[in-house]
Amino acid sequence: MNVVFAVKQYISKMIEDSGPGMKVLLMDKETTGIVSMVYTQSEILQKEVYLFERIDSQNREIMKHLKAICFLRPTKENVDYIIQELRRPKYTIYFIYFSNVISKSDVKSLAEADEQEVVAEVQQVITKEYELFEFRRTEVPPLLLILDRCDDAITPLLNQWTYQAMVHELLGINNNRIDLSRVPGISKDLREVVLSAENDEFYANNMYLNFAEIGSNIKNLMEDFQKKKPKEQQKLESIADMKAFVENYPQFKKMSGTVSKHVTVVGELSRLVSERNLLEVSEVEQELACQNDHSSALQNIKRLLQNPKVTEFDAA
Repeated sequence: MNVVFAVKQYISKMIEDSGPGMKVLLMDKETTGIVSMVYTQSEILQKEVYLFERIDSQNREIMKHLKAICFLRPTKENVDYIIQELRRPKYTIYFIYFSNVISKSDVKSLAEADEQEVVAEVQQVITKEYELFEFRRTEVPPLLLILDRCDDAITPLLNQWTYQAMVHELLGINNNRIDLSRVPGISKDLREVVLSAENDEFYANNMYLNFAEIGSNIKNLMEDFQKKKPKEQQKLESIADMKAFVENYPQFKKMSGTVSKHVTVVGELSRLVSERNLLEVSEVEQELACQNDHSSALQNIKRLLQNPKVTEFDAA
């Protein structure tokens, strides 16, 4: 099941059910992140959504020409915000969608607040399909596999070396956004970057590749561009060379924001791998996981634990 596609379909249905006309999307902190993960601003503009607002914003203007699509979590705080909104409506009509089950008492409170009858509908956007958990297909005999993870306790503890996994483990990512503000010498426009397989072809093609292949693929992409400038060609032997190349060519940087982003991300991953001595840590992990002879393992582990470069997280 493609979760991103499923969420995109849900949001698309919310917008389409409101009918034609200019719309505003009212969200909370969490649902804002959900929508931004699956839709770009240009994509959602094509669906006549011209304004994006937070339900907790106190400075919203009255715009009676807009329809309001509210996509919120059914928290007490959000219900209170909606009640305040309905008592003094800023938009012509409201379509309210909650991301989970809302209590009957809250629905009653919303109905009582809607004195001007501006609410068109209230819905819960949740999946209750039994097919997610039950498979009643008779054409294939059912097969149940019961596996004991105790037989393979070490695999989940290994360092990962594919692009997507390294980004998650070393940099952290939330709603497809990576905070790079602490990267030494980072430029202002790269302090936060977006990695989305939906909108980034390079990331979609490389997210499951090994780290060594990522650097090679970025290098090939940049060298293809360099071929257009034969007088200004230079060798790209390292991540530092690539970063210098991007910084020295404003035109290239403008045309290739995706490349700039990935050069920065890969450069930071490379720095962290070196700083935390992860290659040596991973070598010991692989030795423990894949080899039967562990005669030197204890000494190697002790040596790593005494290494100031190895963090407590990596040593655990």
